[in-house]
Amino acid sequence: RARDLPPTRALERTQTRPGGMRRHAVLPVAALLATVTALLAVSRAAAAEAAANGGLVVEAYGEQQLARAVQHAESNAMQADVAALSFAEVEYVRALRRRIHAVPGVLYEEHNASRIVREALQELGIPYRHPVAVTGVVAEVGHGEPIVILRADLDGLPVREDVEVPFRSEIAGKMHACGHDAHSAMLLGAAKILKERADAGQLRGTVRLVWQPAEEGGAGAARMISEGAAEGASAAAMVHTWSGLPTGVVASRGGPIAAASGKFVATIRGVGGHAAQPHRARDPVVAAAALVQALQLAVSRLSDPLEPVVLSVTRLVAGGGALNVIPNEAVVGGSFRAMSKSAHLALRSAIERAARTIADAHGCEAELDFLDAAVHTTALGDTWTTKMYPPVVNSHALVEVAKRAVTTAFGASAWREMPPLMIGEDFSFFCEEMPCVMLFSGHRKPGDADGEHTGSAHHAPTFEIDEDSLPYGMGALVGTALAMLEDESVCRPHGVEMAGGGGFQGRAVQDEFELARAAARSFGSARAG
Repeated sequence: RARDLPPTRALERTQTRPGGMRRHAVLPVAALLATVTALLAVSRAAAAEAAANGGLVVEAYGEQQLARAVQHAESNAMQADVAALSFAEVEYVRALRRRIHAVPGVLYEEHNASRIVREALQELGIPYRHPVAVTGVVAEVGHGEPIVILRADLDGLPVREDVEVPFRSEIAGKMHACGHDAHSAMLLGAAKILKERADAGQLRGTVRLVWQPAEEGGAGAARMISEGAAEGASAAAMVHTWSGLPTGVVASRGGPIAAASGKFVATIRGVGGHAAQPHRARDPVVAAAALVQALQLAVSRLSDPLEPVVLSVTRLVAGGGALNVIPNEAVVGGSFRAMSKSAHLALRSAIERAARTIADAHGCEAELDFLDAAVHTTALGDTWTTKMYPPVVNSHALVEVAKRAVTTAFGASAWREMPPLMIGEDFSFFCEEMPCVMLFSGHRKPGDADGEHTGSAHHAPTFEIDEDSLPYGMGALVGTALAMLEDESVCRPHGVEMAGGGGFQGRAVQDEFELARAAARSFGSARAG
């Protein structure tokens, strides 16, 4: 009956502690069950072989099957144990998350969070490298190959916190409003578990732990990679907390899961004048209004309807002085997103073409800035450059590996298929270097039906997470790392040239959309026939 028992819930004990907190202790009975099941399978296979050979069992066959079954059982036992270890470390991770939450820093100013991470690594006896990309930290657990990466982000947002908790932000006008405090803390919890495995000789290969700055627009991942964070690595994984999923659920999908993301500012320059004599001016306001309309047509008429794209105009500024004055210039700005690099570049070209053509038709000139090379300076004098983000494209093989790890640790109900999202995420720069998987861990509190109310919406001043979700994200990190190390076939072999113009994901993205197009065309032809 071993196979009929849930893998990690063979025995579960719940204790109610003072203050209403609950601590779950899952006993790793699954380790024993996995071993017994595997040995029974070998016995049945050997018996079948004996019958087929007239009672003669081939010794070599039995030894190979036994070795393979034991290896499989050991792997399953390690994965099944992940849940117990993750729940055991929940208080450790909760305390770290609250410390990081209280002292947020924005783009390349995450010095407090970086210090907390380094102090925790030092206490764990894990060596690290710092500074990387100003505030970033890189550490390693284990030794030898393969090398796999677990990544978290450190930065907060320029948002004033409006949540009354004892650990609310102490930094005026800044807040962890997207869960990066939880990401960093969960990676520290994963580091603790993985270090214990490495010390016990149970870690095959190396797990590189990467805490990066500036995910929220500063392309911190790209800078970390340029400073060696991805060198020699074969695969990478990350977990993002997500308000659209309930606590206890981890989700992902193979292929594109987060969009390529860029911004634009179009400055329309004309000739100002009196509102009573528009014929003597070159009105940039009318040109800007026409551009806003034309950009909506760019999405509906110039982009492939089979490729998801979003173009949002979020800035329209002109004049500001007297109402009887035609200004000299108007500014139109916004963001544009697509699920493939080719669609994103095509949309960028459409924006530029529309701005210049419409400005010229109104007797004006247009200046375009896509903010992909703008240089900024932090309060402490560190400089950084903006970049457009490519799409996050998950390796199908790594998604399956992560799914097995999550369901083995937490049960089949803990996994869901995730639809693609139009958010931008600079983990995409790692995806251009190697096979990657981006996982989402639900943190929706019980009673919050849709995850979109002001108590959990990302980037809102009332953003907060259900801290009971922390073990699931931490367990997903640990389980996926162990599974990647155990199955080298899902990792990129060293020295293999990557397709798609130098990016690992490029060809995979194009192939996926080509298949979608072909399917749609076939469907259309069948209907026409």
